[in-house]
Amino acid sequence: MCSPFVYFFTSPPTMVKNVLLLSALYVSTAFANYPTELFSPLVPQKVLATFNALPSPIQYPQYTDTTAGKWLYFSPNTWTSGFFPATGYAMNTRTQLCGTSSSNGLGSANWLSLGRAASNGLLSLDASHGIGHDVGFISFPFVEELAVYFFVVIFIVAYTQSPH
Repeated sequence: MCSPFVYFFTSPPTMVKNVLLLSALYVSTAFANYPTELFSPLVPQKVLATFNALPSPIQYPQYTDTTAGKWLYFSPNTWTSGFFPATGYAMNTRTQLCGTSSSNGLGSANWLSLGRAASNGLLSLDASHGIGHDVGFISFPFVEELAVYFFVVIFIVAYTQSPH
């Protein structure tokens, strides 16, 4: 049985049409009004503290210990390493959707820059690191980076597929 993605991306014109439909859905949610109580200002505060505590050379938080609640950090070639850098991109999306205010705390950082900087430790990974099938999790921040340039990518795909 074929994956639904096979039908979604069957041809460049179909892909462009489907991506434009998804874009319209994304834009419609971007202008929705969210109650200010929906997001606690503690979320960006805690995420920023974790970004600021990343060790050098880079290691990534995977889970906290059971006694003090301190993050345990792991090397970039751990299957969960893409999750935390992707959090910076998620916080950037949250900022775009909700805006910044003193009540939501989202203006406390440049989330996109933090996500990008934290992703740098994943750039040198290659097939010899033994991650295997979990490479999809490692790619989360890179997929998010593509979403940042979504419309640019769509334009390039459409332009390269059209006769000049």
